[in-house]
Amino acid sequence: MKNVLCTLVLVFLLTAAPISAQIENIATGDSSVVINLAYAGLLSQTNFSYDSLSSTNLASLAAGFQATYQPAQWFSLIAINGYGINEKSKVSTFARFWGKAKYEDMQIEFGLAGALSTESRPLFITSAGQFESWTEGTIPGGGLGIKLKYNIGKNYIGLGVVERNNLPEYHLRYSSKQWKVSLYYPQYSKKFGGSVRFDGESFCNVIAFSAGQTVGNYSSIKIGSSQDIEIYFDLGHSIATEQLVKLEVGLLKKITSPILKGAIGLAYDNHSRAVIGYLFVHI
Repeated sequence: MKNVLCTLVLVFLLTAAPISAQIENIATGDSSVVINLAYAGLLSQTNFSYDSLSSTNLASLAAGFQATYQPAQWFSLIAINGYGINEKSKVSTFARFWGKAKYEDMQIEFGLAGALSTESRPLFITSAGQFESWTEGTIPGGGLGIKLKYNIGKNYIGLGVVERNNLPEYHLRYSSKQWKVSLYYPQYSKKFGGSVRFDGESFCNVIAFSAGQTVGNYSSIKIGSSQDIEIYFDLGHSIATEQLVKLEVGLLKKITSPILKGAIGLAYDNHSRAVIGYLFVHI
């Protein structure tokens, strides 16, 4: 299985190279169907432990697509399918399928989709999703549910509910170009959680918390004349154990070419007490 998936990803990378500038919103023979996104990426990580003076290697391959079928101006169906595999041959799958209906400033989405809070996390089949921070990963994922949004210009206020552990999980969200604020309440744990995300031109900050469990903060800043260098900081604290569970500081240098994009970087991880070397390439 591992060899098959690796081959498929390599073939996808090679065949997609001539159209790498068109990996978003790819037109099809049917004007009502659009491939919104096609992605393939390889992330490798080398850990140098300064306690044991040893090294370990980690790697992951990810690929996926998103497509939209819009039979009417007010209604559309969206599907996402993604696959991932790591160095231990563990395969992960990602699938979403939901409907979206619009009426004036109101929008309703229903099916297997991201919860409102999940919209503060990067999509799995994107470069940001494959390189997701620890803090972003503590925000709840998607599920079977429904969400209602009221648009105010390019901003919106939303209410939603998803199924989590066979019980409802309620979500409230405000979203603008720069600010995304979410609150959620899982019925199974009866503990509130939330996140605040700020996205600027060269600065991003995410704060996420789950009452009685964890609190995290992720920050990144892009520097350089072309903003091709990124410095990031990812901090996580367990409220239950009162211990630091994540502390990673790193620097990434962007890689750009007509065919591939990505980054090469160096980081320090306090939890594993290791210096980390990253190499990330994707289309």
